[in-house]
Amino acid sequence: MAYTDCTIMRVVRETPGLLAAIEGMLRNEQRPIIQPRQLLDLIASRAPLKHEEVLVLILDSQLRLMDTVTMSVGGATTCAISVQGILLAVLRAGHTNFIISHNHPAGTAQPSPADNTLTWALSAAADVCGMSFHDHIITCGAGVFQYATQGLMRSPY
Repeated sequence: MAYTDCTIMRVVRETPGLLAAIEGMLRNEQRPIIQPRQLLDLIASRAPLKHEEVLVLILDSQLRLMDTVTMSVGGATTCAISVQGILLAVLRAGHTNFIISHNHPAGTAQPSPADNTLTWALSAAADVCGMSFHDHIITCGAGVFQYATQGLMRSPY
């Protein structure tokens, strides 16, 4: 039986504990996270939320998932988050590689000007601190936007 991405995302959303089980298996097996599909599977359950949430996926030097931290829970259109808070969470976990992800409840995965500002500030700060910020992924019910695959991890200015 063939499964579509929509079917997989629906199963992940509708099965309580499945996402946590996947994360646990990845941590226990120490499997490298390299493919964007693996990342999207981990964050798929956040897309249908009615409020924004910011997640930090903390990776070791081999890009294995070590921890997932919910950094902020916001309202329908915004979520308060700081560059310092994200970097501190990664450093407190004893690692220097990370990805951030958040959802857009309004239905479009296109980044806002605030998303761009955060991404570019976080990228610059991570560089100064010797850390590796690998991607900023935005999800919504209808799609996904990945800064890394769009070549937008650094400010064009």
